[in-house]
Amino acid sequence: MNKHFRYVFNSILAAALVGLILEVSHHTFTNTIHFLIGNFESTTTGTIVQSRVVRVWRGGDHYRIVYDYIVDGQNYQSSVVKHSEVTVDIELQVQKYPVGQEVVVYYDVDRPQLAVLENVGLGMEMYVSYAIVIAVFVFALIWHLHWHAMGVED
Repeated sequence: MNKHFRYVFNSILAAALVGLILEVSHHTFTNTIHFLIGNFESTTTGTIVQSRVVRVWRGGDHYRIVYDYIVDGQNYQSSVVKHSEVTVDIELQVQKYPVGQEVVVYYDVDRPQLAVLENVGLGMEMYVSYAIVIAVFVFALIWHLHWHAMGVED
């Protein structure tokens, strides 16, 4: 296999690993795709059925807010609060949506199973997440090229 191809491939793997971690912990890419393909201008009323802090991995917490809503007589359930699920104050987010509270749900009229509570766009957190993935790719590629230039073979 061509060495330069291997360097690029390894860099892509490193970036993909970071991307996978972001997807599992914050649904970064799934929420971005939903935001890009969706039109979240339609609204309905929903009810919070679950609101709690959950441990995602050791040392990291996330919120779990689940709500039910009805569109055209069909029941739906979602746990997407906003397009960018990274939040600074998890406890505040949980307090903002107590169980039983009625909420405005923004949904995609063509795909009503896609819904959010806060229709505020992607937010800076998503762009930072993408910048991290790109930085990991560039760093890994430079790392490989540096060691290749130094004559270290792997």
